[in-house]
Amino acid sequence: MKRVLVGLSGGVDSAAAALFLREAGYEVVGAFFFFHPGADPSGARIVAEKLAIPLVEKDYIKTFRERVIADFIEQYKNGKTPNPCAYCNRFMKFAALCETADALGIRPVATGHYARVLQKNGRTQLFEGSDKKKDQSYFLWRLTQEQLSRIVLPLEGKHKSDIKQRVENAGVFSSEKKESQEICFIPGDDYSSFLESVEHFPANSVWKTGQFVDESGHVLGKHQGIIRYTVGQRKRLGIALGQRAFVKKVNAKTGDVTVSFEPPCQINCSIHSINFVSAPPFEGVCTCTVRTRYRTVPVGCNVRIQADRAEVVLDTPASVCPGQSAVFYEGDKLLFGGICE
Repeated sequence: MKRVLVGLSGGVDSAAAALFLREAGYEVVGAFFFFHPGADPSGARIVAEKLAIPLVEKDYIKTFRERVIADFIEQYKNGKTPNPCAYCNRFMKFAALCETADALGIRPVATGHYARVLQKNGRTQLFEGSDKKKDQSYFLWRLTQEQLSRIVLPLEGKHKSDIKQRVENAGVFSSEKKESQEICFIPGDDYSSFLESVEHFPANSVWKTGQFVDESGHVLGKHQGIIRYTVGQRKRLGIALGQRAFVKKVNAKTGDVTVSFEPPCQINCSIHSINFVSAPPFEGVCTCTVRTRYRTVPVGCNVRIQADRAEVVLDTPASVCPGQSAVFYEGDKLLFGGICE
């Protein structure tokens, strides 16, 4: 019987992944990782007990802080809006899964992500999940070929409503249990409170307060710190301007937040830290589609790649937020991804 290590969070998706693999004839071993002090293993323990599978628990709090949280803070210091889930998937979650699996003599690792992998032409290719509303391929663009080659994604081809019913019928998970929040280490998704509580976040006036300015540089009023703003934001700005306004730019050096009265969409953007996924590494020009944020509709584009950087020309103006992931597709196949400048 083939063994597989399944990352268990205690949520419905990872519970379903373990259930489906056990039903498929795998010998399933669960793994729960303590990535932050608030990590709660109780849900994973219940799932493991219900499925009668062993559960490995490991403490990665120090490493998680040094990698994921440190990068998250650094990006905000520089006036950017990071995507910690994409960073975590490569440098923590799947790294920890593979490391733990190696110690147990297990090759395949599995999660409850909604996406699809396929071996083709000597490369592991990554595709969007069938349930487009739940597709999570966007967050997997940073994974290495070694990590992708080991991944089993048993939720492919299934829809969330069906999955919930299956795990409830099996007595593994209750629909009354709340699903995990978007960013696991930030209580209540309150970014600004989290950043202000971080020991090494700078506490000078640039971070605490600053100026709202218009596109001509005229001062419009004061704000309470750049950590509260992201490009494209229009709600909870904390200033009354008599009309709808959007954040167009965040200047970490001066503390200025530039606002505009039109959505800050653009045609051109630059990308760095490119990671090739389904597409083998190349330089040159290609035509594809891109998602500049998780929930945005893909936009057609032309991309000129040189080394790990790219210049992108969009077919339609779109909101581009520095620090966010730009993920490029050919149909439902994820070609490569990078970070918006």
